[in-house]
Amino acid sequence: MMTPEERFERIERQMEFIVNQQAQFSTGLEKAREEWRRELREREALLQQQIDQHEKQIAALNGAVVALVATTHKLTEAQAKTEVGLKELTATSKETQERLNILIRMFERHLGEQHNGKFAPNEERRTHDT
Repeated sequence: MMTPEERFERIERQMEFIVNQQAQFSTGLEKAREEWRRELREREALLQQQIDQHEKQIAALNGAVVALVATTHKLTEAQAKTEVGLKELTATSKETQERLNILIRMFERHLGEQHNGKFAPNEERRTHDT
C-alpha cells in the first residue's frame, strides 16, 4: 500500500503531467490557428489575384463584344446599301437591255429598208470572211 505522502506525490505528478499536456495542447492549438490564419491570408490573396485577372478578362471580352457589335452594325448597313445598289443596277440593266433591243430592231429595220432585206455584196464577203 501507498502511504499518504506517496499518494500525494503521485497525484502531484499526474496533475503536473495534465498541466503539461494542457500547455502543449494550447501551444499546438495556437500554432494551428496561426497556420490556419496564414493559409487563409494566402488563399485570400490568391483569390483576389484571380478576381482581378478575371475582371480584366471580362473587361477585355466586353470591349471585344462592343467592337463586334459595332462591326456587325456597320456590315448590316453596308449590306443594306449594297442591296439598294444592286436593285438600282438591276433596274438600270433592264432599261439598258430594253434600249439596246430597240436600237437593234431599228438598225435591222433600217438595213431591211435600205437593201430590201438583202446585204450589199461587200458586206456579204466580210460576213463570210469573219
